[in-house]
Amino acid sequence: MAAAADDRTSSMSALSRALRSIAAGSAAAATATIFSNPVDVIKTRMQLQGELGHSTGAREYTSAISGMRRIFAEEGIRGIQAGLAPAMAFQLALNGVRLGSFPYLNSAFHQLYGVQHTVADSENGRSAGSHSAAVAARLSAGLTSGIMGGAIGHPLFLVKNRLQSISKAKDGFVAVHKYDYKGPVDGLRRIYLNEGGVRALFRGVDAAVMRVGAGSAAQLASYETFKELFAGFGASGIALHTLASAGASVVITAIMTPFDVVSTRYIQSQKGSGHYSSPLDCFVKTARVEGVRNLWRGAGALYLRLAPHTVLTFSFLEQFRMLLGVA
Repeated sequence: MAAAADDRTSSMSALSRALRSIAAGSAAAATATIFSNPVDVIKTRMQLQGELGHSTGAREYTSAISGMRRIFAEEGIRGIQAGLAPAMAFQLALNGVRLGSFPYLNSAFHQLYGVQHTVADSENGRSAGSHSAAVAARLSAGLTSGIMGGAIGHPLFLVKNRLQSISKAKDGFVAVHKYDYKGPVDGLRRIYLNEGGVRALFRGVDAAVMRVGAGSAAQLASYETFKELFAGFGASGIALHTLASAGASVVITAIMTPFDVVSTRYIQSQKGSGHYSSPLDCFVKTARVEGVRNLWRGAGALYLRLAPHTVLTFSFLEQFRMLLGVA
């Protein structure tokens, strides 16, 4: 009886620690979004401007930095932080699911690929080594957990994207597909009522999960590599995270931007507009009408968001882990 009670206590303690760890990671990513959201706003608008050759306003954004300055000057803090609430909520949902499922998926994929690795190993950050099967298992787990989190949080990502496209400035940015939502709740309500119920809330989820999946796989494949590289030169702590994030973000941006452009445009488009019949159609039309180069539109802004966001997430993660007693 005593042994059974001890086992239950141990299991509850492990569960509590896992939940606190997930909460710390989700809160860290959501907090980092406060600082990275302005770059996300300009990235979204740069990806939407000139869509399929259409003019999207009297003046086009020419760079991320000048674009953010212009938005702040014309629209103030509310403009540069457009979509902040659903962006933070999306990070909570995405990372809650991703962090919560990753240890179990990681263990399952290790076993599938014939490598011994337990859930406890994943939760405690223990690696099964650099064996190719172990690397494949981590990539598979990261890809799957990212897709799951992205799918569940998609309605928040959808309304975030559309809110970021709304300019309150006179003669300001005007997207091809325009919306006038008063806020995230109004946006979600109107999407549900006017565009087809629950299915409308998940419009473009296939494009969005490809974006998240590609980003997650690229991040896992590159971040640890750069971390090992810079650690070999003596970097540690925040300097190591900063250098590894900067290097990994180059790889992530190169791989992720076409998926990001397609996702941004497809979920912005209105059903029945005739613009795109599917994410693949969006990809093909963008490349054909605007040129393949434009699939990397807003890549600079995406990089400026990814690198600082990753560093800030790690910094806040340390604080939240200490606060919740899982440091």
